[in-house]
Amino acid sequence: MITAYVRDTLGTRDNIFQTELILEHCRKNNMEVDDFVKIKSLSINTKNSHRLDDFQGLERGDILISSELSCLGLGLATLIELLKLFDKRGIRAIFIKNNLDIDPAKKDNPVSNSFVKNILAIQEMQKKVRSDAIKDLYNQRIAEGKPWGNPVSRPRGSKLDKYRDIMLKYKPIGRKGGFSYNSIAKILDLEVGMKVTMETVRKWYRNEEKKKKKR
Repeated sequence: MITAYVRDTLGTRDNIFQTELILEHCRKNNMEVDDFVKIKSLSINTKNSHRLDDFQGLERGDILISSELSCLGLGLATLIELLKLFDKRGIRAIFIKNNLDIDPAKKDNPVSNSFVKNILAIQEMQKKVRSDAIKDLYNQRIAEGKPWGNPVSRPRGSKLDKYRDIMLKYKPIGRKGGFSYNSIAKILDLEVGMKVTMETVRKWYRNEEKKKKKR
């Protein structure tokens, strides 16, 4: 029995591309798919060891075919565990884009039985699994009309803004009858009990100048 596994991607045509790739591979190799199984995308926040249950129906002599390793939606450790299970049960696994044909029946095939050679491909797959999971989460949130990413930050006002009247009353040095920044800081402390540094006062007046230029 040949079972094709397709990663179910929300809001994209990737399902169709995966299916077409599998059917084309089977046509070229005189194979016929008996069943298609959709695999839900891996959550980026949950463990996935339980997902081996998705493959428990495969028996000795069966063939699993998928467009690539990442489409199984498994983490690295779980995927290696799955491949070992296939080897033990005599299940053949074909991953088209990865150019992997893991066939336990062909003990003389170094590609199908060397986990050392395949581990780099599997590690690359793990990166893609996470990337695909994030993309699917994005598509899902967009489809549900929910915002994506961090909320837009709004500029925070100065703590001196609520004492604007006092700040405009005492003009800094450089203007007629001006006070030093240090003197204005002391005035704030005496009049409203607001303790600020000379630098804070200076920045407030500079920002006021910038606001006036923009008007």
